[in-house]
Amino acid sequence: MALADVNNPVAQAQVAESPDYYIPSEEERQDIDLLFKCLEEGKRARAKYDKYWDKWEKFYDGDQWEIKRAEGKAMPVANILRIVIQSMLPILTDAQPGFNIGAKTPQDYEFSDLLSTLVDTWWSLRSMGLTLTNTLMQALMLHCGIQKVIWDDSLEGGLGDVRVDDIDPRDVWIPEGASDFDKKCPWVIHRMEKSLGEIRRLFPEKAKQIVATGKEKEKTNQQAIAYDGHIELVSPVDKKAKDAPTATGQEAGWDTKKIVEIYELWIDDETLINVEEEKETGEKKTVQKKRYPQGKIVTVTSNRILLQSAESPRKDGKKPFVRYIDMVRPNRFYGDGEIGQLFETQKMLNKTLAHIFDCLTMMGNPDWILDTNSGVDPEMLTNTVGQVIQKNPGTEVRRESPPNIPAYMINFYYEIHKLVDEISGMHDITQGRKPTGVTAAEAIAELQEAAQTRIRLKERNLQSSLTQLGHLVINTMMQYYTVPRVARVTKNKKDWPDFFEFYFKDSEKEGIQFVKKSYEFNEEQKKYQAAQDWQQSGFSKGDFDIDVKSGTSLPFMREKRNQLALKLYSMQPPAIDQENLLETIEWPKKDEVLRRTKEAAAAAPPPQPPQG
Repeated sequence: MALADVNNPVAQAQVAESPDYYIPSEEERQDIDLLFKCLEEGKRARAKYDKYWDKWEKFYDGDQWEIKRAEGKAMPVANILRIVIQSMLPILTDAQPGFNIGAKTPQDYEFSDLLSTLVDTWWSLRSMGLTLTNTLMQALMLHCGIQKVIWDDSLEGGLGDVRVDDIDPRDVWIPEGASDFDKKCPWVIHRMEKSLGEIRRLFPEKAKQIVATGKEKEKTNQQAIAYDGHIELVSPVDKKAKDAPTATGQEAGWDTKKIVEIYELWIDDETLINVEEEKETGEKKTVQKKRYPQGKIVTVTSNRILLQSAESPRKDGKKPFVRYIDMVRPNRFYGDGEIGQLFETQKMLNKTLAHIFDCLTMMGNPDWILDTNSGVDPEMLTNTVGQVIQKNPGTEVRRESPPNIPAYMINFYYEIHKLVDEISGMHDITQGRKPTGVTAAEAIAELQEAAQTRIRLKERNLQSSLTQLGHLVINTMMQYYTVPRVARVTKNKKDWPDFFEFYFKDSEKEGIQFVKKSYEFNEEQKKYQAAQDWQQSGFSKGDFDIDVKSGTSLPFMREKRNQLALKLYSMQPPAIDQENLLETIEWPKKDEVLRRTKEAAAAAPPPQPPQG
């Protein structure tokens, strides 16, 4: 038992003898009650949405028949849900979404340029493309997708780095009336499952009170860990448990097999305290301020053990969550996904297809009619190819001709498919297929422009979420990049990459500045050398514009961008240079082409002046 009843005298006596019991103080009990009160409110607010999520995921996986049909009846599945989602996902992600950092003031230009370089390196290093794809899958399948921005001390060899996790929406609760994590959302609860050993390491002062609370089958795990290939006969009256892990060298490993379920509450704390402030004249004045101006974080295990109650570790005061929405619902936190829109249509399609299969089954094996005195054993009618049937003279043995499949059933099947296209917005032309009956190039171009309307809306929703993610990531970097670390800038493949060492300095009064030292490669000595000593930038308030890199990857949109780039490059003087042109059309081996062009220009003889 880890939690003791503070009002139970027997429990109090046991606590005096053993440190394994936990009695929360009055303040700790208030924090615990606050978290579980918010949790109950969040469950009520989400109840009308999450009741469909498990069923929708089964439908996406192809498990779409909720009621088993009679034996011999077909249960076909035409999984249009997977087709629609897998068609939308690459359109939204093939253009490699991301974000750049822009300066709001001229003084911040150098600062923002450094941050853009860091973000580009971090995006590829942390495999953000895959993380974003997972989150968008949740948004397309369910009512939303969620990401969490955290600082992970274990990354970069102990220096730590920003990490973005895609969170299952089932593990996040928000209050009724919230429209986003930064709008009408005073608190957020995140449920996590971590190993017992990790939780005891993070909270050593309560290590003895923390016990496993997850859904692991302990008996099975204990047997798997304790078994070493040696069979030992144990007496039925032996007090030693047969499946208990041995105490020699396995306790640490055993802790990693057990799971602790914890709840993390991020809340805007409105508690006021009296603070004495000294004015410039030396006079002291008592004023009321928030106890936790940046908010509060409360962490509790599922068996009500308080692990921490402290000020939010984020200096920006924001909650570290980002919401991704497929289709927005006004003033609602949860939007609409593709499966919710196509759920009933998918069931109609399966049922229609099942009736067609049933008709085909009956048509492929029609009934036999034979007289009782025909002398033919019904069991001999096996429908074998080239089968010979002998009957008595004057008797009848014949097979009924089955009716054709009703034309309205086939037409209805195709009408459902058209309905799917209308609801999802994924037409043939959107998926790169030529529309039937349209041959004029201008008409096809107009249809292409109209067919991307729904995709453009989804792209704008993605850009809004990426903007929020960019602010969280940048704020986290500037808060925690306080120890010198090395970043790399890769140029073309034939040049040596540039390295620079940097860190951020934070001054509460003046702002944030970065300290940087550049390195260059010495061709003679074949090693990098510092090109300059530490250089400090000017102070910045840390407020930057986030420029989202996005754009659909529809084939005709690529062609439009390519034609526009060629037109701008052909202007006199050119509006863009050769590098911009090759980047836009995504030319393979762009860096090598630029290098050869540069070398050819350097080796060419200078132009001769005109004669006369």
